[in-house]
Amino acid sequence: MRRQTFKDILPEARQEIEEALSEKNLIIHLFEDATYFLETAQKYERTNVLISRRYIRVAVISAFAGLEALVNTLCEIAADHPPPQEWGLPEQALVGESRVELSKEGYFRIRGKRIYSLEDKLKFFHWCLYGVPISDDKMVWTAFLQAKTFRNKIVHPSQRKISYSGQTIKAASVCVVAVLRVAQKLGWSDQANHKTPTK
Repeated sequence: MRRQTFKDILPEARQEIEEALSEKNLIIHLFEDATYFLETAQKYERTNVLISRRYIRVAVISAFAGLEALVNTLCEIAADHPPPQEWGLPEQALVGESRVELSKEGYFRIRGKRIYSLEDKLKFFHWCLYGVPISDDKMVWTAFLQAKTFRNKIVHPSQRKISYSGQTIKAASVCVVAVLRVAQKLGWSDQANHKTPTK
């Protein structure tokens, strides 16, 4: 008999706790919001650049918030429905946002909180679902890392300066598409009815 993996458990767990996953609607709304804000930014691109940039920023932040919500939902499912006899302490710690430490007595245990990066969670879940690194799809992963850099320039401006030069419709569209493609790598397209923006 074949061992059950997280990929096997995920559809069962989704069906079992569908009503409890209010996050699912939130994820859909965040991805839809990103597309809507991007379309709205395009409407103002020629008439009011400041308003257009405002919508660009909100589109990028909404897309990343949707991806974070998706990954955190996967963490909740994984914590509630772990694959039998497959995950050790590191895996349990990641899905539970905890840390592994060595006790005084000499054994490892899960204790305290640790926030894992979005990148780490994406790598982990892609590996769990497909058994290959997400970075093997170089186009999708490179685009995602560039999107993250774009987002970071918006939410973490350096030296208390905000640079507007790169905040274009094209850059935001590429960013939102990259985020949606990473979400699709985790199976999002199977359950969402969102519209992917065009570049």
